Amino acid sequence: MRRVSSHVVGVIVSVSGFTRPLVDEVGRDRSRPVLLMDHADVLAILRAPASLPGLLQNKQEHLVTHGRVHLGAAGTVQRLHRPARELPASDLMLHGQGEDALPYMSVPGGFTSAVFATSVTDIDWSFGQGRGVCLDMPVQARSTEDLVGLLHTLDELGLTSHRPTWALQQLGSSWFGIGAPALITALDEAPQRTAALGKPHHSEQLVYCDTALDGLYTLTASISAPPLPGEVPSEDEQTGRRAVSQCRLSFQLPGTPLDMTALQHLRERFGVTTNAYFRPLETTAVRITWLDQQPVEPLATIVELDPVTTTRFVVGIVIRDHYSVNGDHAVLTGWPLELQDTGFLVCALTHHHPVDKPPERYWLEAIHSTSTSDLTVTTIQANW
Repeated sequence: MRRVSSHVVGVIVSVSGFTRPLVDEVGRDRSRPVLLMDHADVLAILRAPASLPGLLQNKQEHLVTHGRVHLGAAGTVQRLHRPARELPASDLMLHGQGEDALPYMSVPGGFTSAVFATSVTDIDWSFGQGRGVCLDMPVQARSTEDLVGLLHTLDELGLTSHRPTWALQQLGSSWFGIGAPALITALDEAPQRTAALGKPHHSEQLVYCDTALDGLYTLTASISAPPLPGEVPSEDEQTGRRAVSQCRLSFQLPGTPLDMTALQHLRERFGVTTNAYFRPLETTAVRITWLDQQPVEPLATIVELDPVTTTRFVVGIVIRDHYSVNGDHAVLTGWPLELQDTGFLVCALTHHHPVDKPPERYWLEAIHSTSTSDLTVTTIQANW
């Protein structure tokens, strides 16, 4: 290395691994970086050849900036123990037909590319010229424990709120909830949730939405279904872990943030080896479709406690989807294609009312939606 130009970076590939003295020596001499690639790195590149430039960049950043040698066996996400700290509890409560609050609820549904939010963040609010940007980040989460660790990491980095919304989608059925703690409960209760399903799909799809950095992001992942009665569970399944694949974060922000510390830490901690780019949006972020006061019946209500008056107000409702192709009603004019066959809809009330003073009827007013690279984030506006 001393006989070549100073900008040249060395790379050593050893399928059998490296001795500790060599690793220590590479970590000490950062003036002439030498990157080490082991068996796990080679396998990762064979699975995804396009990840090689990002992997090398990640190794160089670890070495030059932090003085750490990044190896594939150690650089992958390890199985995480659940942190002792609690995730922020939701300040909204789900109430079914009874009075008790539910951590989450079973609703009609299926596999769709939509997630419902209590409100859609409009990133075009900012003054000045130009539009917002998006950022896509594949995440190395391979088990439900990694997924829980990701939720805790997002919280530690200040990338969470009290109102994330999510759904676990199965074949012909879904489970909807508000708040990260409720999602962890639903993941833990997978065998009980799916026990009543006749022929569940071999996996369920997580769709998740939250706000951060004055914008929003979505999280998607495919999670293996728990073993059916009579099946022999694997070693991981015996401990409650299930396999996770295709885990992705997709951000939609008002612009490129000057301080990207949180995003960089997230990228490093979860072994994202592909390059990440901010890409400008070409269209208006939020689309609005006005509806003709279609009457609806709630399956559940979304309740918020007023901290000043201690009065509980209904701020939203969950209803059955009657408006898709396979619904009981005719398709409404302008109904977004992304909402076809969702099975259920989440509505935010334009005007709130006390829990003990229900109105005579509810109706739909408008659909507010925006799209990340993976999901359509939707809030349906309702009134009474």
